[in-house]
Amino acid sequence: PVERLEPVTVWEAEDMGHRSGEKVSDPSATGGSVWRAEPGKAETGHIVFGPYASMPEGRYVVLFRLKRLGDGQGDLVKLDTCVGGGNPITAERRVRTEDLPQGEYRYVLLVTDHPGGAIETRVEWFGKAGVEIDHIALWRVR
Repeated sequence: PVERLEPVTVWEAEDMGHRSGEKVSDPSATGGSVWRAEPGKAETGHIVFGPYASMPEGRYVVLFRLKRLGDGQGDLVKLDTCVGGGNPITAERRVRTEDLPQGEYRYVLLVTDHPGGAIETRVEWFGKAGVEIDHIALWRVR
């Protein structure tokens, strides 16, 4: 059968939960600002998480809009989706520094089969290079 994507919502990264990093202005970002983590200024770990929004069971496409800052090698971030609270993880993907061009936003896609209930999206940063997270967009697959 033919599937179609229906837009559900867009969450601005700077409006979500954070353990480290900072909100900075960026006129090229959708909301005019982003969440940034840089080596020496932020602690590694989950720098963006949430929103714990209630979603019906179904298949979703989750798009993370990211930008790499500076040089680095190795794993930059791990992106995942889960049921609120972290269990179970329903999709995950590691993004290496060489996967993102420096200074340019790119979308990184995850497809998740959400069991229903609170959905959580997370960005875990490994500190190999700076990163900015603009937003996370959610689309439902019908």
